[in-house]
Amino acid sequence: MLKHNMIVTGSKDQSIALSILQPAGVRYIASYKEHSSVVRSVDLQEDGRHAVSGSQDKTVCFYDLRTADSVQQHRFHHRVVCDVGFLNHGRSVWSSGYGTFPICLA
Repeated sequence: MLKHNMIVTGSKDQSIALSILQPAGVRYIASYKEHSSVVRSVDLQEDGRHAVSGSQDKTVCFYDLRTADSVQQHRFHHRVVCDVGFLNHGRSVWSSGYGTFPICLA
């Protein structure tokens, strides 16, 4: 996911990585390992302040990128989380998983 020259990626190694795209190339900023299984989906808030990730471990994680902290980890799904994203200009988060309806978190 690329927004405001920031890139956030999810990985099989159970982490997400934050990088910045610069004229000279990509500069790695930080890595977060909050999940216990493969990260399936990531999204970056429009202003670049927060990120969200979903994993095969059935959890959704929220990150404060300004402080490099994982804000919260939640288990909303009984099966794999397939997709996550921000809504309403970053004021809400949604997630969906196998066999579940999308969940919107205010």
